[in-house]
Amino acid sequence: KYIQLEQFKDYHYKNKVDFGKEVILHSNIPNIKKYSSGDTTIPKYTIKLLNYEPNEISYTINTEEDGILVCAEIYYPDWKGYIDGKEVDIIQANNSLRAIEVAKGNHKIEMKYESKEFNLGKYLAIFGILLSILLIIFSKKRGKLWKF
Repeated sequence: KYIQLEQFKDYHYKNKVDFGKEVILHSNIPNIKKYSSGDTTIPKYTIKLLNYEPNEISYTINTEEDGILVCAEIYYPDWKGYIDGKEVDIIQANNSLRAIEVAKGNHKIEMKYESKEFNLGKYLAIFGILLSILLIIFSKKRGKLWKF
């Protein structure tokens, strides 16, 4: 069962939330009504972790029904989701986790950290290191090594 964040306050006061079977979504999903039937049975699925690195995670999943995959990974807006190579939205779930809407069938799911700021910092650091190396080489060739 999936509960939208706006409905959570009323739902939480009236019901006990079972986070093993219910998910609080922090985003509007166009097809949310098909997931909110009140049925808390978990559909049959198999999932296999293919790759786990700090900036990239990939899985294969086979599910008999459409659903939402909730990963015990911290949500951050710079994470991008891909299903079978096509970019999809990563949804914030249960306040701090990542979730992806998955159609029934066999799929490859990838999550990649793609931060513009991180990449800019990485390239600036590489440029700074190369510039420092060049300055040291040229100062040695001229016979002048800077003294600090």
